[in-house]
Amino acid sequence: MKTVLVTGGSGFVGSHCLAAALKGGFIVKTTIRSKEKIAIVKEMLSHAGIDDLTNVSFHIADLKYDDGWEEAMKDVDYVLHVASPFPSKSPTDEEKVTKPSIEGTLRVLKLASDFDVKRVVLTSSFGAIGYGHPRSKKFFTENDWSPSDSKDISSYIKSKIEAEKMAWQFIKESESNLQLTVINPVGIFGPILGKNLSSSIQLIQGMLQGKIPATPKVNFGVVDVRDLAQLHIKAMLAPNAQGQRIIASATDCLPMIVTAKTLRQCLGAQADKVPKKQLPDWFVKLLSLVNQQMKELVPELGREKHLDRKKAVELLDWHPRPIEETLYDTAKSLFNFGLV
Repeated sequence: MKTVLVTGGSGFVGSHCLAAALKGGFIVKTTIRSKEKIAIVKEMLSHAGIDDLTNVSFHIADLKYDDGWEEAMKDVDYVLHVASPFPSKSPTDEEKVTKPSIEGTLRVLKLASDFDVKRVVLTSSFGAIGYGHPRSKKFFTENDWSPSDSKDISSYIKSKIEAEKMAWQFIKESESNLQLTVINPVGIFGPILGKNLSSSIQLIQGMLQGKIPATPKVNFGVVDVRDLAQLHIKAMLAPNAQGQRIIASATDCLPMIVTAKTLRQCLGAQADKVPKKQLPDWFVKLLSLVNQQMKELVPELGREKHLDRKKAVELLDWHPRPIEETLYDTAKSLFNFGLV
């Protein structure tokens, strides 16, 4: 049996990647930042339908420090490097996000190289592809890079750009046989396995709770976390995925109001607080003077975006589920956890 290391096993994407690897018959190791998270991850796996934990082991390791990583990397064939620092709010010092992301990714790649790992699959972001460009640019493929020096991108997106660029540079200069594949997902939705919510899930929660009375005029793609986890496994195993960037999205970029409309259609009366109107751009700009999250939305207002999703489908035979199922399951999981 092959062994897979999943970094960040307590996270939204990491926990689903853990579940996908275990269901795929792999021996799985995962890194978490504290012993307290072991019980949390076990409970998350139970929610994913996995109670037999014979083939999973837990390793305490933090992206910012060397401790624990060598033991985690021993006897590993593949690494899914999912862990990434994500701020709960926009930091005033962007180095607090970019530095740990870059250094943590480099730490994982160096050790993977030292321990003769076959391939690392790095979870990057569509943010490293389709943000900070002139408004005249509307179509995006894996060949595009977001300009990290643009004033229109957040610290988090900059961290994803810089970490991914560093990863490709490391592979280019490395004398080992380590392979790299990068996944660039759009907005990640789908059923939660625990109560620690990502920003995408918080958006759905806010809509259902009536905390978002109207949606800003921004567009984004949707991908189901379960399909994203399966894409990681496919990218890990497929020979032709070596050296590829792969956009992960079930849809083209859609207006946020379409997400709201889909929720209402799927949930009926349970979605009676979901917004039906859009915020005027001038109002978002006014709010941006006092709200950092709104400030980061301003460059995206009314911006038309289209993305090329063919590579994942044609290269890896990946067929993501419809967004109706994804959004319905997202909402239902929030209800089931008592978070709405």
